[in-house]
Amino acid sequence: MRRLMFSLCTVCLVTTACPAGDPAEMLPAGAIASVQLNNLASLIDRVEKAGLIEAFYSTPQGMELLKRPEFKKALAVKAIVEQQTGLPVLDLAKTLAGGELALGLYGKLGAQPEILLAARVKNRDQWDQFRKRLQPFLDLAEGQVSLSSPAKGVTLVSIQKVGSIALGNDWLVAGTQAAPAQSVWQRLAGEQNGVDAAKNTFKPLAADPDYQSVRKQSGDQPVITAYLATKALKGPLGNRLIPSKMDNPLASLWFGGLVEMAARSPAVGASLSVREKDFDLRVIAPGDVNKLDAGRRALFPADGKPGANPFPTIPTLIGGMAFDRDIATWYTHREQLLESKALPGFDQFETGLANILPGKDFAKDVLSVLGRGITVVAAPQDYSHLDGTPGVKLPGFAVIIDLAKPKEGSNLLNLFLQTLSAILNIEAGQQGRQPWVMTSETHQGVQVTFADYLNKPKGKDLPVVNNFTPAAALVGNKYLLCSSKGLCKQLIDAYTKPAAETDSRQPAKAEDWAVSGPRLADALMLNRGLLEAGGIKNGRTEQQAKEEVQVLESALCRVEKVRLGSLSHPWGIEVRLEGNWK
Repeated sequence: MRRLMFSLCTVCLVTTACPAGDPAEMLPAGAIASVQLNNLASLIDRVEKAGLIEAFYSTPQGMELLKRPEFKKALAVKAIVEQQTGLPVLDLAKTLAGGELALGLYGKLGAQPEILLAARVKNRDQWDQFRKRLQPFLDLAEGQVSLSSPAKGVTLVSIQKVGSIALGNDWLVAGTQAAPAQSVWQRLAGEQNGVDAAKNTFKPLAADPDYQSVRKQSGDQPVITAYLATKALKGPLGNRLIPSKMDNPLASLWFGGLVEMAARSPAVGASLSVREKDFDLRVIAPGDVNKLDAGRRALFPADGKPGANPFPTIPTLIGGMAFDRDIATWYTHREQLLESKALPGFDQFETGLANILPGKDFAKDVLSVLGRGITVVAAPQDYSHLDGTPGVKLPGFAVIIDLAKPKEGSNLLNLFLQTLSAILNIEAGQQGRQPWVMTSETHQGVQVTFADYLNKPKGKDLPVVNNFTPAAALVGNKYLLCSSKGLCKQLIDAYTKPAAETDSRQPAKAEDWAVSGPRLADALMLNRGLLEAGGIKNGRTEQQAKEEVQVLESALCRVEKVRLGSLSHPWGIEVRLEGNWK
C-alpha cells in the first residue's frame, strides 16, 4: 500500500502540444458527436515508469482483483496480444492512441450510428513493427476480409458487413461505412505522398462553426476534447429530447439553468487539460443567458455582477460552497419549470415550515427578505463547550446568508433559531441530554446570539448533537448561522475587515465549490478509529484497514485544492472542475 502511495506521488502528469494540431482535422464535418485524444503517450509513460500498476496489484484491492476469473481472462488476452504484436500492451496503446486520435459518430439520432476512427501514431518504428506482425493474420483471414493497396504505402482491409480499416505510414483509419472512411484515408494518403492539399475537397469537423464555438473555449492544449451537436438531439417530430420541465425541485434550482442552456445551444463541448501540478476539466455550452425565460435566468448572476460571494478568509477553512440565485423569482415561476407531480411538495414544505415560523408566509415573508447569495463553509470544530468529546467528531459548519432587508431578515432568522432550539431542547429532555440556554455577547462590536449548556456534558463518545452549540450574528447584510460561537467569531473577524477588490475581468460565478485536501484529511482522521472499524466490518484484516485509511490520508494530503464552479461568460456558460497537487 505504501508502495502505491509512493508511486502516486512520483507520477508527474505532463502534456505537451502535438505538432499536428487538433485531431478533429482528421474527421469529416457532420459528426453528431466526437472525442479527440491528443498526446496521451506522455501520460501513459509517466504512469508506467512510476510503477503505479504494479503498486496497485500489491494492495488488498489489487490482490482481490487478480483472483477474479474475469480479470484472469483479461490478463490472458493481454498476453496473447503482446505475444502476437511483439509489443507490451502499454507500448501498443502509446503507439495507437498516444499521438492523435479522433472518434466520430455520424448519422441520425434513433438510427444505428456510423462510427469513424482516425489516428496518427506516436512511434513510427513500433507502428511498422505492428503492421508487419499483423500482415500474416490478414493473409490467413482471406475470404472474410479483402486486402488492397489503393495508394502508395496504404493497406486497405475491407471486412464484409462490418466496415474497413486503412493503414498508412503513420496513421490508421477505421469506419463502419465506406464513403466517410475513404474520404479520410484518401486525405491522409495524399499528405504522406506529397499530394497538393489544395486539390483536396475534404471538409474537416474542425472547420465546422459549431465545433469551433466550443473548441476555442476549451483551454490550451487539452489532452481530451469531446463534442456533441445538441441541435441533432431531436425526436421523430422535431421536438427536443431534453425535457423543458424537471421533476425534482432541487435539481431545477441547482441545474435547471445549465440544462436549459445546453438544450438551446447548437453544440456542447468538454475538455480535459493536465499539466505538471494541476488540471482542469471544462464543459461548455455557447449561448446567451439573457434569452432564457425569467425563471431560469434567475439561476445565473445578474448582468454586471460578480455572482457567488468569495469564501471568507478563515485560516483553517476546510472547504465550502457558495451560490448566487434569485430564489424568489425561481419560486414564483415554479409551475413553468417543474412537472405537475412535483408541485404538491411545495405545499408540504410550506406546511412544515409553518411549524417553525408560525404565521409566516414563505413567499411573502421569507423570500422577500433574502438576497441572492448563500455561502456554506466548514472549519475545524471547537470542543471547549464540553468536558469530553463526541463519539463522531464533525467539523464546524456555517451558513452565510445575504439579506435584501437586513433588519427584517435577521429578526426572522433569529426567530427560526430560537424555535429550533426550543424543539431540540424538548428532544434533549426526552433523551436525557443537557439542554441549551440561549444567551449573547458582543464581539468586534457585533452582537452574537448563541446556545450554551448549563452544565458541560461529560464523558467520551458523547452523542453527535454535542458537536454543536448554534450561534448567530448579523454583519452588515450578512446573517451568520454557525455551529459554534468560536466559528461565528472567526467569521465576524473576516467580514469586519475591508473586503478585497474583485477582478471585474473574471467571469461571474453562479456557484463555487472548493475543498482543501490536507484540511479535509485532518478532519477525517479525527475519526480514524471509526474508519478502520468500518474497514474491518467490510471484511478487511486489521492491518489492511489501517493501510487503507493511511492511503486515504496520504492521497488527500497530496491534493492541495479541488474547485468546481459554473461560470457565466458573454459567449455562454461553462462548468469547470480544477485542482492542483503537491
